[in-house]
Amino acid sequence: MPCVNHSNKGTAWKCERCGSEWCDDCIKRIKVKAATACVCPKCGQMCLPCGRTKTDDTEKSDVPSKSLSRIFEAFLAPFRGAGILVLIFGTFLLIGADFLLKFGCIFLIVGVLVYFMVYSYVMQVISSVAAGGNRLPFWSFEDMWSDAVEPGFRFVGIIFAAYFPSLLVFIVCGRSFLAQTPTLLAVLGFIPGIVLALLGTFCLPMMLLIGAVTENIFQAVNPLKVIAAIFRSFLAYMIVFIVFLCSLAAQVLMGFVMNVTASFLAVHKGSVTLVFFMPVIINFISFYFLVVTGYMLGVLYYCEEERLIGN
Repeated sequence: MPCVNHSNKGTAWKCERCGSEWCDDCIKRIKVKAATACVCPKCGQMCLPCGRTKTDDTEKSDVPSKSLSRIFEAFLAPFRGAGILVLIFGTFLLIGADFLLKFGCIFLIVGVLVYFMVYSYVMQVISSVAAGGNRLPFWSFEDMWSDAVEPGFRFVGIIFAAYFPSLLVFIVCGRSFLAQTPTLLAVLGFIPGIVLALLGTFCLPMMLLIGAVTENIFQAVNPLKVIAAIFRSFLAYMIVFIVFLCSLAAQVLMGFVMNVTASFLAVHKGSVTLVFFMPVIINFISFYFLVVTGYMLGVLYYCEEERLIGN
């Protein structure tokens, strides 16, 4: 049978869900543990070699559980296998990006690119775990545009889209607020912006998940698609969202404590070694929670795939 995209090539892979058959050139490959998972470029589901079924031989013992309790494994996942090397590498990428951004010009472009590499890795984590992986993928940037720049733009674009409505309201209300004597009515004008910001925060994890598994930012920022996916698996999503909020709060709190400590040591001529390592600790914590969030979203998709996709 010919490939969907290449009529002159035979098929080698078949999608478990949609049944599409693909040649080796079309199939999307995601690194999972030491192996490579083959994923359908159409729907994102795992593909198997043609003629092979899901229950065949060696894959039986390696298929992760579809229990949502795996969400809590996300906090330990970065410390399994090569995960600690991933954390160290990501930490120093963030430190390097912060350093480059201070110099402007050409260094600004490089710094932004490094940030995109970090953000695109989070999207890789989501895709890998969503495809059935239970270990963090290692860094893979064979093609800088498709592996780093485009996913990085997608990540930043999704966050911008989540908060753009509230930002617009705050700008409009802020200008009105400054142009007149502050009144209670003017202050109340900020309430819609606060509500929109909270709604954006609530939808953000699902937006990132859709953006990672579909590789399509327009689907990720489609409010109808995002809200429908949330309500199809509402209880599971709420578990992920609550854990996401707790990890975010922990990241903010720990970052605040580290910054205060660093400022205190600098003012009181504290240990130079501690002052030097504070950025390392802060960036390590930031990257750790980014990875944890990506892993949780991947587990959500893996466990609730049928409900999230819908009919």
